Amino acid sequence: MKVEYPIVPAYGSNPSEIEKEKTNAYHFGHNNRNGFFPLGINNSWHGGIHIEGLGTQVRAIADGRIIAYRFAEDYLLEKDSETAKYSNSFMLMQHDFETLEKIKFRFYSLYMHLQPKEELIAKKYGENIPDLYAKNMVKANIKSHEIGLKIRRYCKEDTEQSAETQFVSKGGLLKKEPSVTLLDTHWTNADDFKNKYVICSYKGDKFCAYRGWLLDYNDEFYQVNHKQATDDDFFRPYAVEGTMLFDGIGGNYVKMESQNTELEIEFTKDADWYKIKGTRNYVLAADCTPITKKIKDDVKFNSVENVNVPIKAGQIIGNLGQYDSENRKSYNALHLEVFTDDANLSGFLNNNKDKDQTTYEVEKGKTLHVGKPCDFLKAKTKVKIYQSDGDYTQIGFEDETAVVPRDTLDYGGKRSIYVKGSKTNKSVYTIKEAHFDEINIKLKGLLEDEKSEVYFINETGDEKLDRTIGYGTKYSGKKFWVKSTKVTGDPGAWVSLVADIDTVFENKPSDNSKGVEVLKTSKIRKTTEAKDHAGETWWHIKTKQEEGWIKKSELTEKNPYKWEEFGWKVLENTGDQYFYMFGEFVEKSSPHKFVEDIWEQADTDGDSKLSNFELQQVMRNKESLDHVSKLICKHESEWNTWENIDKFESELKEIYKKGIEGKQELVAQRDAKISVLKDKIKNLSFWHEIEEGDLSNTKAEDCGKRKFPRESNVYHFHPIAFVEQMKMIVGGQNVINIYWDGTISKLENEKLEAGTEIKIVYHDVNGETHILGKSKAIITRRHTKKNTISTISKDDILMVYVKDFPSYSKGNVKFKFAVWNSNSNRWYINPYCLAGLLGAMIEESIEDLSFNGFSVKNGNTAGGSSSHINGKVGDLRYLSINKNGERTLLQDSHFDYDRQVKFNNALYKFGWGVNGENYSENFSHNGESTLLPHTKHMKKTTGNAKYRHHHHIHLKGFDFSRIK
Repeated sequence: MKVEYPIVPAYGSNPSEIEKEKTNAYHFGHNNRNGFFPLGINNSWHGGIHIEGLGTQVRAIADGRIIAYRFAEDYLLEKDSETAKYSNSFMLMQHDFETLEKIKFRFYSLYMHLQPKEELIAKKYGENIPDLYAKNMVKANIKSHEIGLKIRRYCKEDTEQSAETQFVSKGGLLKKEPSVTLLDTHWTNADDFKNKYVICSYKGDKFCAYRGWLLDYNDEFYQVNHKQATDDDFFRPYAVEGTMLFDGIGGNYVKMESQNTELEIEFTKDADWYKIKGTRNYVLAADCTPITKKIKDDVKFNSVENVNVPIKAGQIIGNLGQYDSENRKSYNALHLEVFTDDANLSGFLNNNKDKDQTTYEVEKGKTLHVGKPCDFLKAKTKVKIYQSDGDYTQIGFEDETAVVPRDTLDYGGKRSIYVKGSKTNKSVYTIKEAHFDEINIKLKGLLEDEKSEVYFINETGDEKLDRTIGYGTKYSGKKFWVKSTKVTGDPGAWVSLVADIDTVFENKPSDNSKGVEVLKTSKIRKTTEAKDHAGETWWHIKTKQEEGWIKKSELTEKNPYKWEEFGWKVLENTGDQYFYMFGEFVEKSSPHKFVEDIWEQADTDGDSKLSNFELQQVMRNKESLDHVSKLICKHESEWNTWENIDKFESELKEIYKKGIEGKQELVAQRDAKISVLKDKIKNLSFWHEIEEGDLSNTKAEDCGKRKFPRESNVYHFHPIAFVEQMKMIVGGQNVINIYWDGTISKLENEKLEAGTEIKIVYHDVNGETHILGKSKAIITRRHTKKNTISTISKDDILMVYVKDFPSYSKGNVKFKFAVWNSNSNRWYINPYCLAGLLGAMIEESIEDLSFNGFSVKNGNTAGGSSSHINGKVGDLRYLSINKNGERTLLQDSHFDYDRQVKFNNALYKFGWGVNGENYSENFSHNGESTLLPHTKHMKKTTGNAKYRHHHHIHLKGFDFSRIK
């Protein structure tokens, strides 16, 4: 299960987890005017919080399904009011969570006071309508005949201009044929036609096409772009005018659609094309009006509708509506609630089985050090001095080079060595013993002994008999500041350390180099780790206030599955009243035990009265709010109040009782207010209208146990506090979720530090989760091409080690890499690309895949390939009927054609080959020439750059737009 905050920052396309926390802290309660948990205005029970603000969108907090909604057409007015309007639109979701150790927990989220229809559709293009219940509409915007290009027959012997024999409509694609060699006598080489025509193919036949009406669609196709058609250019000059429809993206002309005809469209992989929903027809986006969102036809209004609709965490479900009263105008707020009736609540809150999401806290008073612990700067280590500045000196490592005779070197056949700090494929040499000392002097004495290895750079000398060699370590390129007392020497010199150095500084230290004191016990975020000379692990951590280095052993280990360790407390008995009889209306007597904790936090002036102002102050005090927000309160839901309206009314009369006895005018005013409240409650309540069990409109793929508590006395959580605790349990920011329908979720925080653990989780059709594996994030500079890295600052890429995900098998969810087949260590892959590959393997239960490699650890390619960079392009062997990962050619009798076709379709479903087809080759199957789906023929057997794809499929074109 993925869990998300209900509000996501409106700024930026990729907010960090810290930015999300800050945004949601605003709605946690600190700045609310009203709507606190668990007590609201007038000391009444309040089972959720209000999220306040104009134009704010809200999102599903967790994966689950919508089980009921009420979609109001317009705002309601308070009884006897012409201005106090409010929304009774709501959405109710059921969420079924299961831990790795099979601890199950069912909870519900409720979103009340959503914007009604009339406000959602008020904008010109319906921008406020969430995609969840929107249909995308356009109008055909062109009025013309079926314009296009007439193309001419091709024959290599033609010396005279050939006849026009085929019509290709505007937008149609013509395949480029660069391999066609024209005879000098061909008519297109004549002076009148030279460079004006190109040779292309359409529906398998070759044609000559006028170049002036063609665009370069991509490397493989031209696109017809006829704009100034004359009568001679029309396919049928007297046909109906309108907008042209096609049978595919860049496909064949089908028919005309009259101008201004409204069309419901679906988006395609190509932003230039729309698919017309419910048909097989496509239309060019440029030939349509801008998209207008409208509400789907199957949405019903003004009634409680029981449904069963899957939804994902983070999916936008609506906007904040108005919730006015006569005393509170222009108040935009959403009531958000999380509750459960799960009989296993105690077992879930006190889970002793699951331990996969341990978190850490740093205690108040601990010191976070600025200096980084190190275990590699030992006595006698050679370091280079760069500069000295009083108390601190900058030291580091770099590669040294020298020119030596070829016959002083021994080549042992190795091709892997550190070059400028990265493992690289280079020829590796050792120095012959007789020449070791002289060559070591040239290399600044950095070689430890005769076994030290150097790498080849180039041949040099008059007869190429000399070699330029280099020597470096994995620390080459690293620089550190250390105390000047630890090292002496002149800038530019290599010196040997006389003693171990246990602390280094990434930047030149300032006065606070000793560290900072932690001001309050806080959750931490680990960014990286290191070890000291004693072998003890240190973490670099961040709190919301501080950051620095601390021993891991000094942190407090906590298990988020044990809610009590984080201060959560279940209150089984909160009374059965709606109003707690104390506060600004009734003098304090003996409040219910439930409110004693809140009273202690809130009665700031000690006047034995609890005012709304004092409640606001509680919610603005971080420590008080933390305490109150972790109360899990069992209480009657306010959304079933109409079923108990007599009790509610009697409590209201008690509140109004003081001071009005015998005053008929005040009694009348009281009764009028009660009448307004009762009318509002009737319009807001819904509990008794929610159905359990199967629904007649439920599709098979939506099946699952649809439950809802009959009794409305349920356990309520503070929604945002609940989300934060659940985020710790599900591992929030470092999880990539793969869903059975082909969608993939993005990491909540893509700004990861190197070494951060990434988990990939699969969600099957039944909603069960499967952890497929974990790997540490590898951050390296992006390659622009083979052996060339980006010069742009911070232009980094993210990869993981594919061998951390060897196999998985549980029920119908299974995959396995049977063979790891790369001599060049191309075991590194973009994690989203890996998620797409694993999703496809699970789709077809592939347990015999041979992995031929993607990229090496620094993001470069290796071996014969020039394109396997940045972990986004890679090779797989074709599938064999023997299911053993063996080398398999397309022509082999053991090639499993049927499985490969299904696997290719699954790869496409999960994103591969969408933005540029995968590479394969044409081959013969059942006596006919064919090509695997979602691939293009790539074969070259002449010239310097030769390549074949008959023995492997080349994966490329991953669709990153599907990462949501």
